[in-house]
Amino acid sequence: MPAGRRALAAIVRAAGYAWAGPWTLLVLLLFVVPLALLRSRVRVVSGVVEVTGGLLSRVLSNLLPRVSIAAVTLGHVVLAQSEAEAGRWRSHERVHVAQWARWGLLFPFAYLGASLL
Repeated sequence: MPAGRRALAAIVRAAGYAWAGPWTLLVLLLFVVPLALLRSRVRVVSGVVEVTGGLLSRVLSNLLPRVSIAAVTLGHVVLAQSEAEAGRWRSHERVHVAQWARWGLLFPFAYLGASLL
């Protein structure tokens, strides 16, 4: 890849992190730090924070009545019930990471609107 294209790709990637950044920071402070203290595993995989296991597993399985959530993406953070679920849903959740990078703080509204349609 030519140097100009690499530079442009880096700028676009940085802009995506910045655009979704406020939500990602909020999730890191409100969920990731407490979950890490409660023995959930936190690691960065390809620029995305993945949190798995521990108390998070119980929270995701019981968050909605009769619905067990395997994984959910909030900004550049993926919360998953287990390492296995994180691996199973990784490519799907990366689509949502890209959507967060594209839509930023507007993404929850776009996602909800598309889901209702």
